[in-house]
Amino acid sequence: MKPIQDVIRLRNRLDDKTCVAFSGGVDSSLLARMIALLGFDLSLVSISFGDNNEVEYVMKAAEIIGRELYHSRILLDELEKGLLNTIKTVEYDRIALLENAVGYYFIFARAPACC
Repeated sequence: MKPIQDVIRLRNRLDDKTCVAFSGGVDSSLLARMIALLGFDLSLVSISFGDNNEVEYVMKAAEIIGRELYHSRILLDELEKGLLNTIKTVEYDRIALLENAVGYYFIFARAPACC
């Protein structure tokens, strides 16, 4: 764990506030919890598409970590625009890479509002 903590400390010397793209899964929850335990100012950013029922799970995970969750629901027309922008910008050879890129497109668009 120490190497991960060292990277977090080094990165956070550059900024006062940190955002984590938060899904509530193992990876983002572990990272968020470590940052919180190290005492850094942390916000969690999450998105969902359409009528996704995972929002309650993500909110519960953020509550356990003890940090505020900034969540945005992306509607179909906005998803379409984001997908078209992402396709123009990102090269991908697998659909999974495109899916991740679209998700990060919206995370990056939302993060400045809270970070």
